[in-house]
Order: sequence, then C-alpha cells, then structure tokens
Amino acid sequence: SLKRTRQIREAVLTFNFPKIVFELEKQSVSAVLGLELLEVVRQLGVLAIPIRNPQREAQRDRFVEALRKWALKHGLNDLLSAVDEHEHQARLCESVFHLILDGLQACPTGKLSPNLAAWSVLLGTTRDANQVSAAVATTKPSFVGTDTIYLSAESLRVTAFDREGIDPDSAAERYADNLSGYLKMLGHKHGWFREDGLVLPRLATVPHDVSGDRSAMYLAEVWNQFEGHWAKVRYFPSSDVRLVTPSEPDGIATLMFTHDPEFFLDVEIARSRLRRQAFEIVMHVLYSPKTRPLIGDPTKETVPLAPRGFLSVIEAISMMVLDICYELNIRNEKSPYLHLTVAQWLRGYALLQMCSETGLCIIPIAEGIGRLDKSAFAQLARSASIHPEACDGFLHHATFGPKSRDLWDTPLLLDEDGDLIVLTSLMRSCNLAEALVSRLNSLLQQVKSKGPKFEADVRSLYEQLGAKVEQIKYHAESGIYECDAVALWDDVLFLNECKAYMLPQPAAEDLYFFKSKQQDAVDQIRRVARHLTQEPGILAKRFPQGTDASNTVLCVVNQAPFWTNIFGSDVNFYDRGALSKFSSGSIDVVIRSAESKVDSPAGEAVLDHLWSGDEPIPEDLLKQMAIMRASAKLGWRLHYRVSRTMGGSTSAENCLLLHPECHDRVHRLRLSVSKPR
Repeated sequence: SLKRTRQIREAVLTFNFPKIVFELEKQSVSAVLGLELLEVVRQLGVLAIPIRNPQREAQRDRFVEALRKWALKHGLNDLLSAVDEHEHQARLCESVFHLILDGLQACPTGKLSPNLAAWSVLLGTTRDANQVSAAVATTKPSFVGTDTIYLSAESLRVTAFDREGIDPDSAAERYADNLSGYLKMLGHKHGWFREDGLVLPRLATVPHDVSGDRSAMYLAEVWNQFEGHWAKVRYFPSSDVRLVTPSEPDGIATLMFTHDPEFFLDVEIARSRLRRQAFEIVMHVLYSPKTRPLIGDPTKETVPLAPRGFLSVIEAISMMVLDICYELNIRNEKSPYLHLTVAQWLRGYALLQMCSETGLCIIPIAEGIGRLDKSAFAQLARSASIHPEACDGFLHHATFGPKSRDLWDTPLLLDEDGDLIVLTSLMRSCNLAEALVSRLNSLLQQVKSKGPKFEADVRSLYEQLGAKVEQIKYHAESGIYECDAVALWDDVLFLNECKAYMLPQPAAEDLYFFKSKQQDAVDQIRRVARHLTQEPGILAKRFPQGTDASNTVLCVVNQAPFWTNIFGSDVNFYDRGALSKFSSGSIDVVIRSAESKVDSPAGEAVLDHLWSGDEPIPEDLLKQMAIMRASAKLGWRLHYRVSRTMGGSTSAENCLLLHPECHDRVHRLRLSVSKPR
C-alpha cells in the first residue's frame, strides 16, 4: 500500500517524477503500488490543464512519459493501460475547458479588459439577485383559508424577469455558485490568485451596452457543471468520459459522461430529508416564545454568543439546525476550528448577514454590492461578542480563494486596494448553517467530539426500546477491534457501526470521502459479525444470559439521514433520526395557528404507527429497515395517492412507488396518480 502520500502528492502537483521514484524506492514496487500512484494522479487532476499554459503542458507531457517508462521498467502492464486511459480522458476534458474559455473570449463581456469583465458580471449578478429578492418581498403568501397559509416548494416560488415559477433559494444558490466559478476562471487565467486568495481589480465603469449581457455567467455555469463531471471521473472508477463522433460530415461531436447514479441519488435524497428536517426546525423556532427575548441589537447593547443571545431569528434557527442536523452543539462544542469556535463562526456569518440587510458597515458601490468598513465592522463585532483577533480570523477565512466552494461560504472579495467587497444581495439570502458547514469542510476541519457522543446516543435509543446494549472491544486476528453498539433485543442481536459524518458537499472529493467511510463501516460490521461467529466467547462475556450470533442484524447507523443499497443487502442502513422516531412509536403532525404556543398547539394527529402493538418488538424495527431498503432501491419514492395529511391511509390501495423525477413532477404540477389495474 502506498506510503508517504503527502510527499508523493506534492511531487505529482509539481510534476517532479524523480522525487516520486525516490519515495517509491523505499517501498516494494508492485502492480497495486503502481495503480495507487495513478489514483493519486487521477484525484489531483493534473493531467488536464484547463487554462492554457505551454510550460506546464510540457512538464505534464514529460511526467507522463517518465511514468510510462517506469511502468515498463517494472513490467506493470496494467498500469500502462490505465495511464493511457486516464490521459485520454484528461485530454478530452482539457480540450472542452479550452473551448469554454474560447467562448468566454468571444462573448460581449469576454471582449472587455479583465477588470471590466469581472465588474460587469459582478454588478449584473447583484442586480439580478436584487430582482429576485424584490419579487420575494412583494409575493403574497398562498392562503388556503382565512388564516391558513399553504407552504410548499411550489407556493414559495416567485415571478421575476417575466418568468414564473422561480425558486428564490435555488436562484440565489445558482448566482453564488456560478459567480464563484466565473471569478475562478478569470483568477486562474489572469493570475489574480495570491496567498491570501483572489485579488480583484479595482472597480471600473462598465459600458452600458454590455450591462445586460449574461453569456459569461452561462459559460461559468457550463464550466462548473463540466468541472463537476470531470472531478467524478477522477474520483470514481465507475465514471467515464468518451467522445461520440457523428456519422454525418456536418454532425456535432459529443462528449458523454457516464456515472453510476445510485450513490449520488442516495445522497441527494438524504439532502432532501435534511432540508425537510431543517424546515421543521424553522417552524419550531419561529413559534417558540423563547426565541424573541434572546434577540439583541449590537448597536445598542452587547449581544452574547449563541445560545445565550442571537442577532436574528435566522441565527437562532441556524444554531438549532447545526445541533440537530449536523451534531454541532454550540453549547458543548468549544473546540477551536482555525482559532474560532463554532459559535464565533456562526456569529461572524450572522453579523455579515445583518450588515447586508441593514446597510451597517457597508459603503455602497451599487445596488446589492458594497465595501465593508472593516473598522466599523470590528467595532460592531465587539458588541456582538467577537473579540478583535477572532474578527480578523473570520474575515480572513470568509474571503474568497481558490478552494472556496462559492460566494456563500466565502462571501467577501478582496480587491487590489485591500478593501473587502460584499455582495449584500447574495448574503441576505445566505443559509448560515450550510455556509458554515461547507466552509469548515473546505478548510478540512473535522468536528472532534461528534463520534463518541453519537455512539452513546445510539446505545441510549436501543436501551429505551428494551434492549441490553454494550460497546465491546476485543482481540481477534492479531488486532484489536470494537463494535460501537451491540444490542441484544429479545433473541435478535443488532450489531451497529456508527458514523457521525456530515452529508457530503456536492464536490466529488467530499462524495468520495463519504462513500469511502460508508464502505469502511460496512467492512467493519461484517468483520465484527464474522469474529463473533468464530469466537462465541466474545459475546458470552458481555451477555451472561446467553446468546449466539445466528440471528444477527448488521447495521450502519449514520448521523446524517443517509440510506443506501449499494453495498449489498446483508447490511442495513439506518440513521439516528429514524431510530429516534421509531423509539417514539409514531409519526405525529402538529397544527399551529398564529396565536398558538409551542406547548399548546391548535391540534395534533398521528400520521402513522411504527409499532404493531403497545410496545415495540424487534420485528417492528426490522420492518422499518426493510421499508427504507425498498424506498432506497433505485431511489424510488413512496407516494400516497391521497396524502396522509388529508386523511389518506397506509393501505396498499393508497400507496405506490414512483421514480424520483416522476414523484417530484407529481407534487410540482399537483398531478393525480392512478394505480395500474
């Protein structure tokens, strides 16, 4: 197995093959070692050079030739064919990157000088984002009664740019993502990236005849999507790219990416569950009588950090989302992440959002964009309980750079005068919790305390169900192994491997890391099951009443609401939220009016019973796991012809499975569905 990967990665990035050979000669050269070296080359993506650079392209060519000669010398024929395949993929993608840049130069904005090209798109994007914000502010809610509002993805859509059905959250996210892609294109092309991040040219007056041009942003969106596909090819062996040539002389050649969609679809389904969970939190916090008294104004008083104080309801909601959805409990999580606690990170984003909404500490440049008055912001930050060192640290880490995900997690732009530019129209709609989590992930910051607490929570939930639960550690196969939660419930033995990782961001490297950890969990729980079968004495020490491993259920329990079937049917995927809901026995709906308090809702109803009787039994939990496996298979969704909230039953007559796209279309267009006869 490849060792000293850091040194080898550095050598790959600089195309220093002699250094790689020096490191490899310390190990035993084998076919596996060669393929692992190529995996490092693939994941770093160095063989495709998106921005034309003759010097670096020549270095790349010499590097590939040296790699081939090394493989020939050691008789690594599999490596030779794999290198040829990956180089072909890289050259195909490189050519398309060059085509996109050529298109950028040919569009109206691309013909401008670099500083005008940057500011033209910046100012145009902020104007567009302001139009969407204005549409949100003027759109009346969908009333379905005299005092009842219907909230759904459809009812929250607005009309802007003479187009109906615009999702304002998706639009803002798209602006933030595409604009960041555009700035990265210009930054790499014109050398704007410095050690501290991207340095934007000075503000320039944009010609009126290009102020409405959006072709550059379209190309940035194409770039972002193409870069995402190329990254998946590099990280996932099941992904591929090939050129489809036309049979007709005047036909169009097509570059076709193929991916194994099941895992990516499982992640997207998990994201939808997480968004639904976050929406429930929003409703709870909005109606909570405990929230408003804790909201303070830093221009008038000192506002303590969460959870003792908040700058806005959004900050309070974000704290709850971080706690419940991401296991980032601000009250208990005091570990510094790049010298800032999670509470300080959240307060920094909340303060920037507050300034974007109110105009505090912002020197306007145009509608929706301005300079941050760093001195005034630092003074306001003191009143918001962020000391000067923490304030400087936050501003540094919230400034856009080459590794930034988008302009939400790094909403500040540094210009060549040293000023910080804020896109207030985007920051006003920023999802603070997601921005914080995304930024910690992009800075490679792992939450330190989540694992042990999560494992203890899972054991506690099994105990509530009546199981005897142990965390076991034992010796086997010349090593030390452990199982996070061994639960003996009646005559069923549940073996649980717990994973407290957050759902991955859309970036391929995050998806790859998350999938690798899920595979590790599956391998571990299968290994534990094998050990317990081979060595019955391991269980006998913990469960004197006697048990065996013949009636064993293997489980991977995630903190995130992630389920999948891609690792085989012998391992069940479950999550902490589902286990907690099962332990309560039912799925309930709570109806609130504008006047009702959290402790006294207007009405309550039970949507579904999760136990077959008054007390839970193992078969009930196994049934719920089986339902999840069925709904996760190929991503198909369980649909109720008559919704549960309208009195629909859980009978087979009222239920059917729909493809996820069909399911979304049914709800978006409010279609009726008939069961086949």
